[in-house]
Amino acid sequence: MDMELDRTSVFTGILVTLLVFPLLAVLYFGIEDLYRGKVNSASDYASFASGLATVILVVITGFYAVQTKKQANSAERAREQRNYQQKMDRFRKKQSLRKAIKEEIDRTANIDGDGSEDLIAGMRHPVPRNIYNENTDSIGLLSDEEVEAIVEYYNVASTIEEISHMHRNTDEDYTPALSNLLLLLKEKQDEASSILEDQIENAVPPENPIED
Repeated sequence: MDMELDRTSVFTGILVTLLVFPLLAVLYFGIEDLYRGKVNSASDYASFASGLATVILVVITGFYAVQTKKQANSAERAREQRNYQQKMDRFRKKQSLRKAIKEEIDRTANIDGDGSEDLIAGMRHPVPRNIYNENTDSIGLLSDEEVEAIVEYYNVASTIEEISHMHRNTDEDYTPALSNLLLLLKEKQDEASSILEDQIENAVPPENPIED
């Protein structure tokens, strides 16, 4: 952006110089004729005044063109900076969400299908899901791959919670079903955790278009 502004200023300066230089030459010779008394008629004075006014007008126009370009570039820089800040805020929000959900998912690391079903069956909320519940509106910010893995994990978690509820409130024995679901949960947990970790480590922040 600065290089573009410099090129514009140089171009404008050259253009103004090319226009002003011949006018200055005419004005110089006009002043010289005036000094030597060669300007006598009203038309001569009018020509001299017209040349002087033209030089002033060209200089003012050139200055105005440069200032207008600077203002336009400044407005464009401000717009690009706002867009960058919005993208950066969005990036930080996604990274924070990834880390929070991964931490919650990883809290089930000790749950598996080898004897854990008896413990899980007696728990009212066997699988942590507060972070997910509080951020369901923001999950869509993540990639399709992440969303799919996260939703699949928590869907299995919801099913486990429903089965454990039925186990506590009926005479049916749901521990075999819970055993299978816990194995599935572990699979979905590993998948979601791996995908989130990859995004956390490799996500590239937006580039700042404004270079100081």
